[in-house]
Amino acid sequence: MTPALISPRRIVIFGVLGLGACADPCLDDGLLQEAGDAEQCPALASADGSGTESASMSASASDTDSDSVSMSASNSNSATNADSTTDTDGTSDTGGTTDTDTDTDTDSTTDTDTDTDTDTDTDGDCNDGMQNGDETDVDCGGSCKTDCDDGEGCLDGDDCISMTCDPDALVCVDPSCANGELDGDETDLDCGGSCGSTCDDGEDCLVDLDCISQDCGDDNTCQPAPQWCIDADGDGFGDPDQCTGVPMGEDPPPGTVDNDDDCDDASATTFPGAAPNDDPDACMKDDDGDGWGDDTPGAGVVPGSDCDEDGEPSCVLLVTQDGTNDNTYDQGLSTVLDDLGFVITYVADTDAVLTDANGYTLVVISETATSTDIGGTYQNVIVPTICLEGLVWDDMGMAPQATAAIIDSVEILAVADPLAGGLVGVVDVIQGGGSGTFFTAPPAGAIEVASLPGEAGDVVEFAFDQDAAMLGGFLAPRRRVGLGYDADQGPGAVTILDDGLTLFEAAVLWVVD
Repeated sequence: MTPALISPRRIVIFGVLGLGACADPCLDDGLLQEAGDAEQCPALASADGSGTESASMSASASDTDSDSVSMSASNSNSATNADSTTDTDGTSDTGGTTDTDTDTDTDSTTDTDTDTDTDTDTDGDCNDGMQNGDETDVDCGGSCKTDCDDGEGCLDGDDCISMTCDPDALVCVDPSCANGELDGDETDLDCGGSCGSTCDDGEDCLVDLDCISQDCGDDNTCQPAPQWCIDADGDGFGDPDQCTGVPMGEDPPPGTVDNDDDCDDASATTFPGAAPNDDPDACMKDDDGDGWGDDTPGAGVVPGSDCDEDGEPSCVLLVTQDGTNDNTYDQGLSTVLDDLGFVITYVADTDAVLTDANGYTLVVISETATSTDIGGTYQNVIVPTICLEGLVWDDMGMAPQATAAIIDSVEILAVADPLAGGLVGVVDVIQGGGSGTFFTAPPAGAIEVASLPGEAGDVVEFAFDQDAAMLGGFLAPRRRVGLGYDADQGPGAVTILDDGLTLFEAAVLWVVD
């Protein structure tokens, strides 16, 4: 038996699309397209034929807008159909059909829309919370444009939201605040109320905030802003030529004071009250600090009575019986004063008044002055004083009235004290017919310098420091010395001897120190 021939299985694949032109020219089936298909399939016009379509758009108008769209489409569809039949009757008949339909459809779409809007501020300082650059107020005005609200600073209407800048107050205002009419809630013409702190001195107001000065007075008118003046010399008084008004509640400029009372802002010793002994209120000069004003000050300064300011020599008022030094006793006193450089002014006991002593470095009451004429004329003198007339010590508030002793010598008690002038023991102080000395018992506050020889309780010379308690608790206005050289007992001239002059000179130096 001849074996039957069995044909090998054959698989025939038929493309579902013909080899000719695409049924759909825009569908890429992996086969070649015919010429001209690109016109029908725009996707084929891309550089790589991938069927990817992209569109990009950009627009800019002061802002920059960018809109980018990317689209790609791919469609894939795959189908496989296989049909196989086997018939065996001694005969093998295989009919196999494989039908493969591959369809790939891919649709991928990417849409990107980017919109960038950038508005750049030309001046970054306009939002920093400070007034800087050419701003007229905080973050407004100048190059920051019309951002200033009512009440904020401005230079012209371009700085203001309201487009109106008050030309006097230089603040932004409602337009009605510059219309030349009293309207709205204004307290005066174009000022006050909602127009803000724009009312000038003398204009009507209701509250402080209506006024530039921030001070609405009791009469409902704006008061001048307090003046603050430069105090260059630091004496607490301001230069009247360098003042500025500072609204209430605002900080004054540094280095200023709230007065304009200085008459010489280049001198710390020249100001009102500098010389209270002359005048507690007048603007005077007192370089030496003695409480008396310079008698020859510069322009604008009130003259005082001080005779020894500005390096001038010390000055002394010497009270004698006749207003001269014709007496040998007074000649001794004036010799010492001359040698010490004092300029001497003489006054007679009958002409003496308290104010004569004003501004002097020293007052000396000679023993030649008559006690009944002098009395208590100089009790309250605020100038250092030496009194040689023992019969007015009580009138001067220094000690009990003195007693005369016909003794020409004294014994030094305070040997180490400057008032002793370096003398020790018993020394002769005066000579002359019928001369003698005065002695007393001074109060406890006194410095006891010399006494009658052997009689420590009979004090001939004593002294008080300033503010020390004198007779009856009266305080010494300045330093005072009592020196009991008598010159009135008996006929003939009295001469002060060298040791007597030494004690007088030591007293002068101590009392004015």
